[in-house]
Amino acid sequence: MKNTLTMLGAAALVCALPTAGTATAHASGAMIDGLGFVDGQAGKGNRASRQTSRTGNQSQRQTSRTGNQSQRQTTRTGNTETRTESRNDIASDRTDARSDVASDRTDARSDFAQDNWRGYYAARPVGYRVAALPASYTRVVIAGSPYFYHSGIYYTSVAGGYVVVAAPVGARIAVLPAGYRAVVWQGSTYYYVNDTYYTLDSATNAYVVVRKPAGIVVVK
Repeated sequence: MKNTLTMLGAAALVCALPTAGTATAHASGAMIDGLGFVDGQAGKGNRASRQTSRTGNQSQRQTSRTGNQSQRQTTRTGNTETRTESRNDIASDRTDARSDVASDRTDARSDFAQDNWRGYYAARPVGYRVAALPASYTRVVIAGSPYFYHSGIYYTSVAGGYVVVAAPVGARIAVLPAGYRAVVWQGSTYYYVNDTYYTLDSATNAYVVVRKPAGIVVVK
């Protein structure tokens, strides 16, 4: 009886173990070997997935670097243009300031000259006597009588010096004194200064003293 049980146990053990040299097919195509298995197709898929992921990451990093470089280049270009515009604005402001200063100086010199001339003439009305004529005067002879002209003022000689007189009609000068005003009256142009009226002789380009035109009014 014992021998019979022993044989039955051995037979059962033999039936429980897999037959040597046999294998069972796995669903993925790999072979089960003992207690473990190797899935070759899955390994290839994982490697391909990792390669695709690395390629995608590299492409993304390259795109990011390109975008950053483009943004930095755009920023540098914008900064350069801003600095250029700023320098141009500063240069333009400096030019305008210098132009304004030059214009102010010119106006100031013109006002100073006119004010000095008015003061000079106001201090020498008709009848005003001087011991000597100003420098660079001009001698004018009218109807045989000598006159001396300087800066819009006419003199004649008297004992002990010279006296200011009204401008003699017919006197001719090359340049009008400062402060004159052009007045158009009845189709003719007159130049008024120092209570004196001049007309232009186009043949000689000289200004000739004339009598005051009848009816003309000059607002001083």
